[in-house]
Amino acid sequence: PRLVAVLPFDADGRPEDVRLADGVSDAILSGLTRGGAVPVAARHSSFQFRGEAKGRAAAELGASHLVDGSVRR
Repeated sequence: PRLVAVLPFDADGRPEDVRLADGVSDAILSGLTRGGAVPVAARHSSFQFRGEAKGRAAAELGASHLVDGSVRR
C-alpha cells in the first residue's frame, strides 16, 4: 500500500525559521490530504522525525514516499 509522509522541513535553527519551515510542511501536508488521492501519514506521526531521525522515518511509518526539504531565507 502507498503512504506518503510529509516530514518537517529543515531550517537554519532560528525559532522564526523553524516555524516557517513547519508552516511550509503543514501546507504541503494539508494540500495532499485535501486531494484524497493518496493516504497521508498524520502530522503528529511524521513530525516526530527531525534531523538525524529522518533516516528511519519511512520504515517506522510504513511510508512508500517521503516529502522532505529545507527552507532558507
